Amino acid sequence: MACGVRSFYYGREFLSIRPGIPGGIRLIAKDSLAAFILGAVFFLIAVASRYQLGMGDVKLFATMGFFLGLKAAVKAILYSFIAAFAVAVFLLLCKKKKPRESIPFAPCVFSGTLIYLLSVILS
Repeated sequence: MACGVRSFYYGREFLSIRPGIPGGIRLIAKDSLAAFILGAVFFLIAVASRYQLGMGDVKLFATMGFFLGLKAAVKAILYSFIAAFAVAVFLLLCKKKKPRESIPFAPCVFSGTLIYLLSVILS
């Protein structure tokens, strides 16, 4: 569904008549660049951490960059790290996890993105 909404948005931009590079091509290039940048950065983090950050998370961040854009994705990533910190502290205090155990990061990424989107909608 999200792809359908995004393609409708791009379709509308392709039909807009402006001098120079058409708006839709500019948007696709900008969003693709954001996806590439975030994917590359988190891929390097995954390799440097010996894949403690999974490749699914890397793909998730790249997709987030494509759909949100670079500035908004960076804000959503910040909220994701805050959510992961809160979950980790909660699990450690409840003694559900030990300090050297890992937690899944994708739910924190989704909740951080949701918090960002709600903050944009409500402000």
